[in-house]
Amino acid sequence: MNQVMLSKEFKTYEFTHSFIIDVLTWAKDNPGTTIYTDINKSTMTINFKKMINTNRFRGKLQAYVLSLCNCNEIKLVYEYYLLFTHNYFKILSGQIAVTINLTEKTISEIKPFFDYVYDNLLDCKSLWAVYNSNAKFVKRNELRKLLSKSYKVCPYCDLVDMNDPTSSNMDHFLPLSEFPFLSVFWGNIVCACSICNGHQIKNNNWAIPILHPYINSIHNNTRFVFNKTDKSIQVEPIHSSLYDNSPEVNFIKVLKQNIRYNNLWDYVQNEENEIVEEVCELYNTLKGKNWKEIHVIRSVECRRKEHLSNIGKITHSRLRMGYCDYFVLKEADLSMEFLESENKKRQMRIKERQQLIFEECRQ
Repeated sequence: MNQVMLSKEFKTYEFTHSFIIDVLTWAKDNPGTTIYTDINKSTMTINFKKMINTNRFRGKLQAYVLSLCNCNEIKLVYEYYLLFTHNYFKILSGQIAVTINLTEKTISEIKPFFDYVYDNLLDCKSLWAVYNSNAKFVKRNELRKLLSKSYKVCPYCDLVDMNDPTSSNMDHFLPLSEFPFLSVFWGNIVCACSICNGHQIKNNNWAIPILHPYINSIHNNTRFVFNKTDKSIQVEPIHSSLYDNSPEVNFIKVLKQNIRYNNLWDYVQNEENEIVEEVCELYNTLKGKNWKEIHVIRSVECRRKEHLSNIGKITHSRLRMGYCDYFVLKEADLSMEFLESENKKRQMRIKERQQLIFEECRQ
């Protein structure tokens, strides 16, 4: 399965692992503790002791920590946390099979703590000062901006520009409703557009195995199928069947790719028009000089390379690249008659544009 290099911004919250380990270790080693004064009497790491006694959130944090040590399955939560954080991408890819056995009661007991850490502590300098003192403090909104430098376009759909903070948010790839212990795990946080992360598309849907947009090259694992008759666009896996429980199939289903690409035929039509325009220009240049089908293929492949280099930088690059692949496969054998016909249309369009410019100048 094709993989890509991770940006350093993606790992910004990696330091939280030490904090979560400290908390879960203390909770499982001190089951049934209910009295606040007993917390400081117990054994804990120096860093955790600093955090638990920080004035700003001492009361709330202690309350959440006490609730963890009164969770009957806290040892299992600890084991799941270690399993997922140490093997997260192998689990997603299906290399390691995992069955989730946490009860709804357990999830309801641990979720408030992990929600609190994500919603409150990530944006607190105190956590950074204790567990990440050598790094620059980065709030969640600032992290979105940093991620947008490496991932300028929504990594799920490739259709929305991420430079505008109002159009994006932080998504938990495996949802908190089922995996609360991954609330601040760096690998589980993806900056995505608000449409993909909304109720109509991803929301709390999940599946394992599945492609991860920061790890796997989506364009090398899925492809577009174009139907000119009904002007429809479908997404299908390259390396598996649509009926398999594969990372590719699950990504397409969870992100509802075939819904996301509805009503985008105008972009396909524009790409085709631009391809034909370029081919016609090349045809005019080479006319009478052994014009062959390979010239069309080479011209389209140059466009494909350009779109490939723009994936993650310019919207619709995956879609446009996909149509280049389709064009080479289905349309590359352009006949001389077709090119002559397109050339005539092209010349008419040029004359019309020139006439419009002339009339505007006269006015």
